[in-house]
Amino acid sequence: MKKRLTLTIDADLIQRAKRHSQKRGKTLSQTVEDYFALMDAPIEFDEADLPPNVRSLVGILEGSGLDEQDYYEYLERKHA
Repeated sequence: MKKRLTLTIDADLIQRAKRHSQKRGKTLSQTVEDYFALMDAPIEFDEADLPPNVRSLVGILEGSGLDEQDYYEYLERKHA
């Protein structure tokens, strides 16, 4: 089911978005819909495409017993 959505966006940005969509053979609505659909999609990347310094960090926390909540608690203590 499709529904209408009203957005307030800078006029120059709208024109750029329309040109971008047209180059790809899509309507602006299709482009926005595609973008919104990506918001919940899992982030996938090819590790080989990462710079070497970033690639060296992949998986560094696995097995460390630390999780995202530990990091937030650390930040709270650090900046309290």
